[in-house]
Amino acid sequence: MKVGADATPKHSVSSVAGQPAAFFPSLLTNGNGWKLRDFVIVLSLVNLCYVRVWSELLTFEPADCFYLKRPFEGSDYIAAILGVLLIASVLWALVTFAQRYVRGRLFRLCQFAFLAAAVLGPGLAVETVVRHASVAGRIFGAHHQTFTGWASFFNFAESLLQRKISRLIAAVAGCVVFGVVVRFLSRAVQITAVLLLCSSPFVVVTFSEAAYAAATHNFAPIPDQPLAPYLPARTDIHVVWVVFDEWDYRLTFVDRDPSLRLDAIDRLRNEAMFAEDARPPGHNTPESMPSYVNGRRMQTSLPENAEELRITYADTGETAIWGTQPNLFSRVRAAGSNAGVLGWYLPYCRVFGSSLAQCSWVPRAIPANTTGSTLLQKLVGQPRSTLESTIFSPFGQSLSSRQHAKDYILMDEEAQRLVTDKRLGLAFAHLPGPHAPFVYNKETGALTRKNNLVHGYIDELALTDRTIANLRKALEDSGEWDNTVLLLTSDHPFRNSESLDGKSDPRIPFLLKMKGQRSGMSISTPFNTVVVGDFVLAVLSGQVSTPEQANGWLRQHAVSTQ
Repeated sequence: MKVGADATPKHSVSSVAGQPAAFFPSLLTNGNGWKLRDFVIVLSLVNLCYVRVWSELLTFEPADCFYLKRPFEGSDYIAAILGVLLIASVLWALVTFAQRYVRGRLFRLCQFAFLAAAVLGPGLAVETVVRHASVAGRIFGAHHQTFTGWASFFNFAESLLQRKISRLIAAVAGCVVFGVVVRFLSRAVQITAVLLLCSSPFVVVTFSEAAYAAATHNFAPIPDQPLAPYLPARTDIHVVWVVFDEWDYRLTFVDRDPSLRLDAIDRLRNEAMFAEDARPPGHNTPESMPSYVNGRRMQTSLPENAEELRITYADTGETAIWGTQPNLFSRVRAAGSNAGVLGWYLPYCRVFGSSLAQCSWVPRAIPANTTGSTLLQKLVGQPRSTLESTIFSPFGQSLSSRQHAKDYILMDEEAQRLVTDKRLGLAFAHLPGPHAPFVYNKETGALTRKNNLVHGYIDELALTDRTIANLRKALEDSGEWDNTVLLLTSDHPFRNSESLDGKSDPRIPFLLKMKGQRSGMSISTPFNTVVVGDFVLAVLSGQVSTPEQANGWLRQHAVSTQ
């Protein structure tokens, strides 16, 4: 038998019988400070896994409040500090237990689990930060090209994983990586531990900034504008305009999935005016919806604070604060009619409340605003949010998806009340479906779908159809169906449609039922839907009252919007 250094097995967990094993093989000395070193390593790891939480809390500015109902509170910062400390303490206890009592292959399995956590935890956190930044700027604000590029990469990777051959290749590559890691496990753990030690000063930075923010937190609640009093009600005309976010023309009417039934949409198409080539004002909600309200296309929109959104017009480059110029709602009121709004994503009541007789809005559900309202809820919700994105979660439905489902139920009920309010000349609703996250299961009719990246959009179309059916029933039950001008459209098509079936189409649905209309009519003239606000005003003023007049009006105003 060989004696000396070579006599020790290559992956021995302890060089002296009865002594704790070195969980993190390190270039550093395992002297009396090894316990503290291990704690610093796991603390640094947990802190990095909180990158998404820190990226929101520590870069938070007043402009980020624009898309929120409420700003962050001191409890958000306290929960983040306590969460990192508590989780690190538990992991450190597990590491200590493994060092003292675990040996052999099970010990190596523990080391492999640590290595996987060190890669996947911060990696998922960074991926989530990039996705949200690409959709809503640095956190909630303007778009950023760098983040958008990286998010496109993640979307492309996810679309590849929808294919069997790609999953097979990924599985083979994963097995190869797994084999290499197992072969050089001790070295990999050693390098990872040193990297985590080097990043440990980041803990001091995040904790000190969070403590300072919690102590000096002065973001006041964000109030909506006081509503305007109701004007004497007009009973001769009632316009309902509903914008379904990301409703796609092609997947609804041209390349409909064979398993998809859209009875309410098909029925309305046979009774209403149907546009064959309607184009949206923009490619994203922050540009399209302000374009609808102002009647002019927006090139960009950027929050300046909790109450102001700076818009840039596409035609002239002129900038303005959204809501300070004449808009659809102020013009409806000036014409002597009441307007009511039910909004999603954008704070309509905060910007236009003084011109509206009725208003409510719901912010988009994202990890930042779905971790809870109390300190205890945030202690649980924040660490959970680091392991999931808006769409994906290892726990089933993500917190964002669960809140999105609750928001849909709330807004569906509120929309039915809004459209049947006879005091309103204009009832305007911007609804979340069929925008992601995809929570509807068309087979069961329940909002329980989880972890669906692209194909869930088909089920969301079924949910949109159900919403339209509910709105129609509410109008019929109230006796207002025949007296209502109903307009259904979208703010942009499904932007990930190519990941679904390799195709895309710039058109959006446009269904218009005039007062008393019973038979369908096709609108063959191409037009941009940015003119819809002016069309609504023409209807309310009595200039347009029949399908023929509506068709003529759209044809006349389509030329300048191509």
